Amino acid sequence: DSLNASAAIGSLKSDSNATMRFCGVEGGGNHFVYLVDSSKSMGSGFESARRELLASIDALRPDQRFYVVFFDAEPDYMRMGDTDRDEPSSVMATAENKLALRRWAMQIAMDSGRAPYDPLRFALGLRPDVIFLLSDGEFPKGIEDLLQTENRKENLFGDGGPISIVHTIAYQSREGEGRMRRIALQNQGQYRYIPGP
Repeated sequence: DSLNASAAIGSLKSDSNATMRFCGVEGGGNHFVYLVDSSKSMGSGFESARRELLASIDALRPDQRFYVVFFDAEPDYMRMGDTDRDEPSSVMATAENKLALRRWAMQIAMDSGRAPYDPLRFALGLRPDVIFLLSDGEFPKGIEDLLQTENRKENLFGDGGPISIVHTIAYQSREGEGRMRRIALQNQGQYRYIPGP
């Protein structure tokens, strides 16, 4: 069902052999960005997705970094100390930052849906080792195209791999499975379907 995880982890640019998990997908590296769907279509699944997110971040080591965006019509970018200001970059996974993240994440409310073009561009700009993309819906082809053009290393032979590995998680719905699988495949990631309760 998932792509060869060890091959994906082995191809990471990070020299870390540390691994972590989110919704059963294993990621290697030291810098992780989580893009989590907070549109109303997630329904009760949003609560469990948020629990999975917090558990994954709780398991990070203090020398690893993370950033979180909840995406819907008005995306919520991570806010830690200052509740009026989005964090400009990823933070270390210290106990203090994990606690601040939990406080912020528990205040997020669902809104109408929108494809995460801006959150994805922002995530790519952070140049993490791994991006986790979780949604219950179908992404437009433009999301796949954005990654094809903006998540590529340039090299002389024109065959550069992805800058960031992208793992996709279809949450309690197989609606967008085809494109989710392709996005993972094209970006050396794994695809995972998480069934509902």
